[in-house]
Amino acid sequence: MHILICTSSATAAGRKLQRRLRTSTGVEHCDLFTSVASLNTRLRRPMRPAAIGILIPGHARDLLCFAAMRHLMGDMRIVLVLPDSRPQTISDGHALHPRFISYADSDLKDVEAVVAKMVATLQGRRNLATAETAG
Repeated sequence: MHILICTSSATAAGRKLQRRLRTSTGVEHCDLFTSVASLNTRLRRPMRPAAIGILIPGHARDLLCFAAMRHLMGDMRIVLVLPDSRPQTISDGHALHPRFISYADSDLKDVEAVVAKMVATLQGRRNLATAETAG
């Protein structure tokens, strides 16, 4: 399983979230991308299924870039951390079909909790599928 975190700049919040998720979820592949372009490059390479993407756009332009890349995200589960709560920003964010939306001015503990729950659910499904094929 992969967790991809993309923030528009190398913010302390992005790095802190990355460390906390590695600890709370046990997921080894928790990668931080500091630009939309670097995430775009990564999404063009093969990836295991059951990826979780945490997108933290710094402004509306990044959000629109994420929306333009939606076709590369496939069935990735998206958690979106919006820069503000303006109606247009929220509307643009929904174009990504996120599983959860939070805001940049929060402490991101809600994001951590949601992602930990997603990881546990996905790992449970994977374990169940493994048990069914073994039996």
